[in-house]
Amino acid sequence: MKNKYKINIAYLLQAKVIGGAEIEIMNIIKNLDYKRFKPIAIFPENGRVVSLYKKAGIRSLVVPMGQWDFDRDKLANFINDNNVDLIQTVTFRNFQGALAAQLLKIPHIWHLEGNIKQIYPHLKERQVNNILRIIYSASKKIVACSNFVKSQFKGVDSYRKIIVIHNGINIPRSCRDKKKDKYEFRKKLGLNRKNISIGMACRIDPQKRIKDFIDAAWIVKKTFPEAIFILAGAETTVSYLREIKAYNRNKNSPVNLSGFCKDMGSFMASIDLLVSSSVGEASSLAALEAMAYGKPVVAVNSGAMPEIVIHKKTGILVCPESPSALARAISTLMQDCRTRDKMGSLARERAKGFDIKHTVSSFQKLYLEVLGVKK
Repeated sequence: MKNKYKINIAYLLQAKVIGGAEIEIMNIIKNLDYKRFKPIAIFPENGRVVSLYKKAGIRSLVVPMGQWDFDRDKLANFINDNNVDLIQTVTFRNFQGALAAQLLKIPHIWHLEGNIKQIYPHLKERQVNNILRIIYSASKKIVACSNFVKSQFKGVDSYRKIIVIHNGINIPRSCRDKKKDKYEFRKKLGLNRKNISIGMACRIDPQKRIKDFIDAAWIVKKTFPEAIFILAGAETTVSYLREIKAYNRNKNSPVNLSGFCKDMGSFMASIDLLVSSSVGEASSLAALEAMAYGKPVVAVNSGAMPEIVIHKKTGILVCPESPSALARAISTLMQDCRTRDKMGSLARERAKGFDIKHTVSSFQKLYLEVLGVKK
């Protein structure tokens, strides 16, 4: 490919749920070198993510189709009309981007941000491996957001096409001392500003094991009734949100359900530590953002969390699916403010290694490499 003025990149995403992958791609696009790259986000339908991207000033277009029912030729025509040089598909679910790239003979990058066994829980191992083989063969390069995601290809093929580019966060914004905002989030919820606050930030989804967080909060509040537990996140389905609200009520409502948080900075500034109860996380922007604000993280020792949280240094890792283990770790940090502050300081330093600038730089180098463009 000749070194022309701008390289057009199409990012294929889903439209309904605002999760870590969608936030990460948005941050990557916002931080690209616009003198060299021209991004466009493509969605199969309108939804929350489309609105979020448009508000961020990102060129976002909808190719009207049923959920994930992309038509290869229709998508290919759309991409061809927009002079796209490279397609980057996000998540395991969408195969039409790779098919359109093959039809147009342009490079395709598969950007994987998930745990395939959670995405396809009903498939047998042989079927999962077949999907991974298709992904591997249909991509010029595969980007895994963690070594855990990369490891899912073990036994399927070599790792030759796969590179790890960790998710990044905006460090200058995240590490800024927002003293005036420290208690803003609690004030909005009518919560005491003096009590220790334990937060969890995620989409309201069964994969996040939110009931474990509620159970842990219920256990902790038996000993520390003054503790404040806050869950920030939007629902994936109305029915599951109702289920979580009912479960929380049956436990005497130990957790404050604050809903979708537009200002994650204020949320992270207002808490004293963050909890992640999810098993098999591919990555965690919430954990990175909390660490950037100097907050220790209590997380499950599985998936990519050990790549982010250093046990007993920047937080505490506990065994999976154990509310009691979460409760013990939370109680330990609640009682020992010195350890909590020390872990928070180390967490802030570690978060600097996950600067979005490093992530974007790695992607830009990859784009040029895949397209054969000199730097």
